[in-house]
Amino acid sequence: MADLMQCLPKSTSAVTNKSIITSLGFLHYKNVDVLDMFCDTFFNKSIDYKLQDYSSILQTFATLQYKSQKASAFINDFAQKVNPFHVSTAEWLNIVWSLTVLDSVLQQHIESVLDSTFMARLSSSAKLNVSKKMKLLNINAFAQFGLKDYTGPLLSKDSVLFKDMSLSRAKGKQTYINALLETLKKLFPSQSFYKTDIDTNMGFLLDAEYCIDNQYDIIPVEKWNEQSKDVRRIGIIVHDYHDYCRGQNDLLGTVHLHTQLLKAQGYDLLTISYENFSIQDKLEKRIDYLKQCMQNVQEKKST
Repeated sequence: MADLMQCLPKSTSAVTNKSIITSLGFLHYKNVDVLDMFCDTFFNKSIDYKLQDYSSILQTFATLQYKSQKASAFINDFAQKVNPFHVSTAEWLNIVWSLTVLDSVLQQHIESVLDSTFMARLSSSAKLNVSKKMKLLNINAFAQFGLKDYTGPLLSKDSVLFKDMSLSRAKGKQTYINALLETLKKLFPSQSFYKTDIDTNMGFLLDAEYCIDNQYDIIPVEKWNEQSKDVRRIGIIVHDYHDYCRGQNDLLGTVHLHTQLLKAQGYDLLTISYENFSIQDKLEKRIDYLKQCMQNVQEKKST
């Protein structure tokens, strides 16, 4: 990184600069000094970047949740000028998803991706793998809950995307989820007071959920719909090491988007970091910690 700080200001190669910045994205390494320095070089008009370069840089910014003043100027300008006819369908999906993560997506971008014609082209041009399906569901959810006054198309409720999604977690992440489940069993009166592994239909799983009424009493799952007006939905999310950028304690763009979508859908979030919820901790310590987190969520809302 120290070498890059010296070399970047002198670099006039678009290929080299793009390679450096996209490598940071692949590594999930967020070094703000280097990213800021890159932006200083990036806006040198003598360097000839291609559209594909701009797209790759945008995706790196989204991955790292990097939105400095100069980066935001590029992101907003790019969002205004780019259109789906300049890139492949798969690339356009990546661009719109990145703009969604960076909260710079426009209604026309989302309309173009959720349009049935685009969906047909995407399905025929490339196999819809899990990654693409997740991005489509992310975008569809943002259109519903995160974009004000959206009037464009949405995915059909009987879309195969909702039926054929096979969501799973990495082995390391599942270890933390198992620790959470063990803790919840001891903390709640019974398993009928909370849900786990909830498919949000937004392209990701919610680790756990419980509800409380306006007296802060926990409500049994069977009564959640009966008292919908007075129910507060609390979502529990465990973040492990791989959910964060390296070099800086910021959530990766994907994970950040998930939290924003849940908030937009009305959840109060109880987020647990691996740093405070170790799988090596004794069960009693995890129970005390989770109990305190639940109290904090309750008090935050009350305030």
